[in-house]
Amino acid sequence: MATIKKISTLFLALQSLYFTTLLAQQINCNYYTPLVHIDFGNTGQSKQINLSYLYNYKKTNSQCPDDGYFTFTPYTNHCFNGNWHTLPQDHTLGDNNGNMMLVNAATNPGIFFNTSITGLTAGSTYQLAAWFVNICKNGSGCSPTPPNILITVFCNGKILASFETGNIDQSNYPIWKKYEGIFTLPTNTNKLLLQMKDLTIGGCGNDFALDDIELKPCLVKSIVPTQIATTQPIKTITTQPKLPKVIAENKALQKLEPNINTTNKIEPIIEKKQLNIPKIFFLPTNSVLTNRENLIVKRIKMPPTTVTVDLYDNGEIDGDTVSVYHNSVCIKNGIGISAKPISFNIVVNATHPHHEIILVAINEGSIPPNTSLMIVTAAGKRYEVFISADNKKNAKLIFDLE
Repeated sequence: MATIKKISTLFLALQSLYFTTLLAQQINCNYYTPLVHIDFGNTGQSKQINLSYLYNYKKTNSQCPDDGYFTFTPYTNHCFNGNWHTLPQDHTLGDNNGNMMLVNAATNPGIFFNTSITGLTAGSTYQLAAWFVNICKNGSGCSPTPPNILITVFCNGKILASFETGNIDQSNYPIWKKYEGIFTLPTNTNKLLLQMKDLTIGGCGNDFALDDIELKPCLVKSIVPTQIATTQPIKTITTQPKLPKVIAENKALQKLEPNINTTNKIEPIIEKKQLNIPKIFFLPTNSVLTNRENLIVKRIKMPPTTVTVDLYDNGEIDGDTVSVYHNSVCIKNGIGISAKPISFNIVVNATHPHHEIILVAINEGSIPPNTSLMIVTAAGKRYEVFISADNKKNAKLIFDLE
């Protein structure tokens, strides 16, 4: 029987872990002008963004925020003894003194962006896009831990769609990269909650800027089912030009004019076209939830907190495969469990007070039944839950706000 060792570097596994699914959709759309465009305003007219429930992050007015702080600023200039890139302006072209959101990663992974968006059209399909840049320079004397951003769309308190950016690596020049995905609103709502979380534990290279969040409505031309087993991170262009250039959105090369008086500035490269778009997940309710018995194995009440769930095989590693559902939405589909954890986080607060986690056995491995150990960490407490599931019954955990 294999023994499960205590994992001290818990969050390092999150850097390379991606949601996977065997059922996804690719939607071809004609995109319209953005219905929603969040560019954080400018120095003359700041746009108020209601960022609620940010437990690990606080706002500051400093243009070089410390760990666990963020700011809205039009530029950076020689932050932290030059270990950050100097950005003479934000990503939005033609936006004079326009702001970007500048984030210095907190020590622990956490949500840095959490806002409601209203006025959408129920049942419509949208493209969600956002631009990120790693603002840490290469070669700063430590092992880099680049940010990996989890972008999640909530509707009616449930996860509608979610995807990860993959590692946003450091570079010799600041490179803005676009990350995007597609989702369809339910027919009974015209609003959503957009949440972004840095999954990387704080450290060298885990600082970034965010700008130009857009929601574009689309006219669906066709829907083609496909099978996707893994998600590949964004490929980074490693060959740098001799002179920094800006690839503008009209594909013409333009030189950025700095709006601050500095010397030896390196202009950012704006990468227009992605080589590999992160996968967006369409997460349907599965019949295994209704056709099998859902046995409650644990109820946990807790104060407002971020819950970390780690799932291991319990006993001999024999090829057990599971799917995980959060509030009837599949977030892990057909994942093999082993001594390496399957990990995910859930936020319990006044807006989302009730959460149901259901573990579904896809197979029972070579030694039935499908057994696993779930370790739940919440509000400074640690719970061990031993789970058994088969083709007739699922295992359910319930988290409630106390």
